Amino acid sequence: MRKRILHGLFGLFFCYTGHSGCRNNHSVWFLVDSIYITGANTRIMSGKLSINASALLAETPDCACLNLRGAARAVTQMYDEVLRPCGLKGTQFSLLAAIATEGPASLTIIAEALVMDRTTLTRNLKPLLNRRLIKSNKGHDKRQRTISLTPDGDKILAKALPLWKKAHERIVSGIGLARWRGVESLLDEAIRFSR
Repeated sequence: MRKRILHGLFGLFFCYTGHSGCRNNHSVWFLVDSIYITGANTRIMSGKLSINASALLAETPDCACLNLRGAARAVTQMYDEVLRPCGLKGTQFSLLAAIATEGPASLTIIAEALVMDRTTLTRNLKPLLNRRLIKSNKGHDKRQRTISLTPDGDKILAKALPLWKKAHERIVSGIGLARWRGVESLLDEAIRFSR
């Protein structure tokens, strides 16, 4: 088994090649600097591009992650613009709405509702805590804390809801209600398949 450490334009990647139990034992080279480690031996290689890599790179415009993240960025930017008058970003609105919907809830419950890991959720909650739009409370179990909206959080969410509706209707009317329902269904499937 060979461990490959790839570093370049897209960051640092690790992959294993040459495992005897693998059916497909091909190496893929990218236009990056590569450090190969085989036991105690290390070689540095640079600028290789195989036919396999060219074929794979040709498929990247169809990448599910690339396309879903691109669509998410475009939609998020539009929501940010529409929500600007109330001082929220689209992501912050989503957090406030999830907290309001779930009621006082643990980080785990909120993270699951938003399909987000707890670390990312904690980082994203900090600006809302700092603005005193949400608060952290002791839960039934002293080891667990719950998150809830403050009165200021309730007010800003109430002010944001009509703006959110405007942004939401813009997307739905642009796509069409029936097609939007299909998109929702496909996104739910993508989430299920990704877990």
